[in-house]
Amino acid sequence: MENKKYFFHYKIDHIPDRNIILFEYENIIFLYDRDTELLFEIPNECLPHIIRYVKEGRTDVLASSRCAEFIRIIQNSLKLKNNTMNSITIRDISKVSEENYLKLIGGIGLTELILETSNACNFRCRYCIFSGLYNDFRLHGNDFMSIDVAKKAVDLYYKLFETYKYLNPLRDPKIGFYGGEPLLNINLIENIVEYAGKLFAKYKENSLYTLTTNGSLLGKYVEFLLQNNFQIFVSIDGPKEIHDAHRILVNGTPTFDLIMSNIEQYYKTAEKLGKQTTLFAMATLTLKSDLFKVREFFNKVRNKIMLAFATFIRPFDMREQYTLEDYYEFQEMEKSLREEFLDYVRNRGWMKEEDIFFNVYYGQRIILAAYRYKVIRPMNEYIPFGSSCLPLYRIFVNTQGAILPCEKSPTNLVVGDVFNGINYESIQKIIKTYSELQLHKCSKCQIKFSCRSCIATIYPMENIEQKCAIFRRGVIDDLTLLIQVIKTNRDYIEYLRRNVSRSGSYLYLFS
Repeated sequence: MENKKYFFHYKIDHIPDRNIILFEYENIIFLYDRDTELLFEIPNECLPHIIRYVKEGRTDVLASSRCAEFIRIIQNSLKLKNNTMNSITIRDISKVSEENYLKLIGGIGLTELILETSNACNFRCRYCIFSGLYNDFRLHGNDFMSIDVAKKAVDLYYKLFETYKYLNPLRDPKIGFYGGEPLLNINLIENIVEYAGKLFAKYKENSLYTLTTNGSLLGKYVEFLLQNNFQIFVSIDGPKEIHDAHRILVNGTPTFDLIMSNIEQYYKTAEKLGKQTTLFAMATLTLKSDLFKVREFFNKVRNKIMLAFATFIRPFDMREQYTLEDYYEFQEMEKSLREEFLDYVRNRGWMKEEDIFFNVYYGQRIILAAYRYKVIRPMNEYIPFGSSCLPLYRIFVNTQGAILPCEKSPTNLVVGDVFNGINYESIQKIIKTYSELQLHKCSKCQIKFSCRSCIATIYPMENIEQKCAIFRRGVIDDLTLLIQVIKTNRDYIEYLRRNVSRSGSYLYLFS
């Protein structure tokens, strides 16, 4: 361990057979049992006795009655684990029929149809996943989904939705438009909204259309989007100097002023039409992002665009774009920001004025650390570890009609097409490959139930150890953040829990 104290550097040990994590923070040892979500401090003198008990079952030569008390807590935890957690196995997908798999998905999935209206984009963001920096992802293209392909995709979704409605009667239809820049194919969007509206007519009041856009064309089609009650996510990274450093047009022109002008026009038109609406922001962060300025910006514009996500570029590619010094400088900045956040928590700042950035940047991580099983998709027997959803949990259709697990998936993870339907053999192959990785790499891992990995993020199956190290550091950092908040003022967690619909309303999308 380095002498420098950075938030992402910890001494970590674990007892794999028991799924217990031991980690040190500020010279205090913490024990975290992922299975039972038991988390507590361990006196330094008790640590060797606890390890001896958990590994060997020995309770002899206890240093003190205080240590014996901790041993009794762990004994009760292990009894619970022996009765429940040890029954978890990875089921062989090759022995499951397509009918039974679709019934499973029909109950827990089919949450959204996402159409890649075009892989063309009028931006050339420097960190874009389609920029060529990322393995196994497509490059910018000039393909536009045809109306015929889009209608076939909606037909497929409708058939699955109706067939398995009895397994999830509360599920409502949801269709998302994605790109590239989806508004470059506005003709398709208009046609599909009309087509799907007729097909899903009985769900009209509860049907939802979503749009993920760079915001450049928002002003041009604002009336159509408002009239059809679109839920809109605009990519904006913070104040002008931060946003324009990465998000530029094809010709290199900065885009911040254009987007903010379109946002203003959006709300003026909404007022004119008598529509109450909220735009949501998706911020992409890098090691060069000034978090203090980003925070100030999103708190300032909260009445115009509400921050929903603040995520980093894929961490596996960071080392190629940034230096170790960049990393250390970012950690120092993050450390200072976290101190301000803890002051906000300590002084009950949310009772005076909510800090939207804190609630998203830190709050969503705290909710996931404290209530993970309650806010993410259900566990399944085929890929029980990590945060992966099964293929068809959501349905992503690319411009050519190929079906993929989600919009984040590498292009080689095809599970069918809109012309021939679902290819169950491909689904089995993908799940089997990933479940074999889980069996050999994940089953003994100390963070297997907390890991953020999924099918989309772990592919390609290269540099697995490096990826796992990043996931482990992230989990420990989130646990440490949770501990800091509990020690500072646990009422903040209750505040987040009560307001999760606003402070973490899109947690279910995380993977």
